[in-house]
Amino acid sequence: MNGQPSPRCGDSGHLSGRTGLPCTAYVFPGDPEGRCTCHAGIGRAQLDPALANKRSAAARRARSERRKLGSLGLAELMVQERAEEIVGVFFKAIESGDWRAAEALLMRVYWKPQERLEVTHPQTVEDVERMTLAEIQQLRAAMKIDGGSW
Repeated sequence: MNGQPSPRCGDSGHLSGRTGLPCTAYVFPGDPEGRCTCHAGIGRAQLDPALANKRSAAARRARSERRKLGSLGLAELMVQERAEEIVGVFFKAIESGDWRAAEALLMRVYWKPQERLEVTHPQTVEDVERMTLAEIQQLRAAMKIDGGSW
């Protein structure tokens, strides 16, 4: 199920009257009072086994699909289910003057990629020997700005 035990009837009707203990049968999902099929007055003749099979198969299929998603897929599904609420919170923050919320929402909608700057420094003496004079001067200037000494 969803990590919680199935609810039990708990009614102290005629079947449990022999022992005096509450009924331990599972609750029938269609009963608004949360009783088992016996205490709800639903006999075996009234239950459609084909329909019960279809419901059971659909429930198993849904649980199987959720398990296949993994944590990221499940998180994406949950965000999609509550998308209107999430956007509403963003708009409330924007209306209260939070510019970061506006920026985050626009970044999510228009997907502005983050710029990444990769800087490589020479690792060996041979790397420095292959550099031009302008590249060496640029490297020295960058090291002075960073506080390094050469």
